[in-house]
Order: sequence, then C-alpha cells, then structure tokens
Amino acid sequence: SEDFQYAVESVMSAQLLRYGGREIFISSPSDDPEHYLHQAVMSECEANNTLFRYTVNDSPSITRDQIEKIAEACGGMDTDTFKREYLAEIVRSPEKLVVPTFDEAKHVTKCEPVHGALMHYQADWGGVRDKTVFLLMAYDYFHDRIHVFEEKVFDSNTTTAVVLESLKVWDVKYPDLSRSIDCPGQLQVDLVQSHNLLFKIPNKVDWQAKINQMNILFSLGKIDIHPSCTFLIQSLKGGRFNKMKTDFERTRLLGH
Repeated sequence: SEDFQYAVESVMSAQLLRYGGREIFISSPSDDPEHYLHQAVMSECEANNTLFRYTVNDSPSITRDQIEKIAEACGGMDTDTFKREYLAEIVRSPEKLVVPTFDEAKHVTKCEPVHGALMHYQADWGGVRDKTVFLLMAYDYFHDRIHVFEEKVFDSNTTTAVVLESLKVWDVKYPDLSRSIDCPGQLQVDLVQSHNLLFKIPNKVDWQAKINQMNILFSLGKIDIHPSCTFLIQSLKGGRFNKMKTDFERTRLLGH
C-alpha cells in the first residue's frame, strides 16, 4: 500500500502535471481491506463517477464451464481468493484480521456517557515509529457494555507537550477520570515526575488472550463505538497481524 501510494502521489502525479495526462488503474482488489487503492483511489473515482467494476460473469469470452474450473482451482466460489480476484470484492479475511468479529453496522452507534459512570481513557503512546492514540470510554454497569465515546490521534514524533495539552479538555470535563497508558519506561517517569500525570500500565503478558477476549466481547455485542471515532473504526476494519502472527502489521495509514 505504501509503495503504491508513493508511486501515485510522488511519481505519477509529477508526470501528469507536466504532460496533462490522466490515470487509469486496472486492478483486482487488494487482500488488505485498508489498501490505498480502496481508501483513496476508489473513493475519488466514485466521487467523479469514473469507477467501473466487472466480474468474471461479465466477460463474454469466458464460458460457465471455465468459470467453474477457475472456482475449483481457487477452492470454491465462497473463498476469499475467488471473491477478490474474480468477483472484484473487497474481502475482510478473518484469518488475517485482528478483530474479525467487528461489524460496523452492529457496533458503531451514537452512544453517550451514562450518568454516574466512571470515565476512563486507554492510550498507546507511539513515539517515533507509530501513531499515539487515546480512547475515551466508560463501562455501563446497568447494561454490561463498554462505550467508546471519543478518540485523539497524533502522528509519530508528536511532542509530549502537544499531546497533554490536547487531553486537558477531558481532564476538566471528567475530574474522576482514570487512565491506562502503554508507553516506554523513560516516558512513564517523565509523565509522573514532570507532568504529575497518574496512570496505570496495561498488562501485556498475554496479548493474544486479550485480543481473543476483545473478539468475544464484539461477538456478544458488548462494545459500542461512537461514529466520531473514525480512526478506531478504520483500525478495527483493517488492522491485521504480521505474517507470523507475532505482532501487528504496521502501515502508514494505521500505525499499529
């Protein structure tokens, strides 16, 4: 995705500017649901009414018998490969996604803070490599649900001062706010000693078990996410493991 984006924005665009040419992209969808082709190119084509989608069934030169042979070679018409390569569908493969049980239609809703609920934010401080992300949430004891209301997303290398200044509105609005921050050891010391910020360090001993627990909560409908949390929604839709499933796959779009 990053190489494709670089080619489009930094290489091809310069040639188009010079010669006044146009771009035509011919491709089957990527196995990455959040690929730049889907997120940027297709959305721009849709806006300009220049997106055309054809499947193997639209070809006048391929017979039904040939289609069935193609499907058999792919493992069946219900496989991700057949859907992606021959039906031009953007497929969210459960084997590669971190949260395959997330369903935007079910889990994204305009939830509001429950009266009397204790507010909490969970943070992953990205530092020089990844994005820094804060999620404001609360647990609804009456309905046994987790509500995520707001998010704050900062690009890599954003200074600590800028991040903390942005968080002041939450601290003022919710004086009993509790915090969990995943960050390096030296930053932990700086946040406590220099900024008087009290927080817990999340337990990451068995992060695969935590991910499984999160998937179970989504499958049971125990998590609601506000539509304004666009980065979280995008991460849940497209976040994937690396090939060995030992860590998250890092992309410029999602961080990790």
